[in-house]
Amino acid sequence: IDVGDENDIHPADKKSVGERLARMALRSTYGRDVQDQGPQFEKATINGQEVRIQFNTRKSGLVLKSAENGTSFEIAGEDKIFKPAESKLYGDNSVVVSSSSISEPVAVRYLWRNAPSACLWDDEGLPATPFRTDAW
Repeated sequence: IDVGDENDIHPADKKSVGERLARMALRSTYGRDVQDQGPQFEKATINGQEVRIQFNTRKSGLVLKSAENGTSFEIAGEDKIFKPAESKLYGDNSVVVSSSSISEPVAVRYLWRNAPSACLWDDEGLPATPFRTDAW
């Protein structure tokens, strides 16, 4: 989602891929206490026009950057039509998303398109995992 190439299965940035695989091996095979995955969706809470998304960040905080294509987070109402959402950090492990065109949100998606642009990371440089709160 951040070091790959949408037109080539072989990423040019092999070093980042190797470092991430090493983190996974250190944690799962050797039992080391290292961060091996970026933030993962934990739960969503709707509050008016906003949706608060909580993440399992284990031992690091969240970093929100601007996405290249501006469509990392999307939000939908009862009509099931997703529209780009604005996002802002809320505390150490949450992001609040909203859209001026959705008055009653019911679902949020993150990086739920082909070749998305990641905007949410942990402070160790690992990207958040794509997720969706709907089951449509």
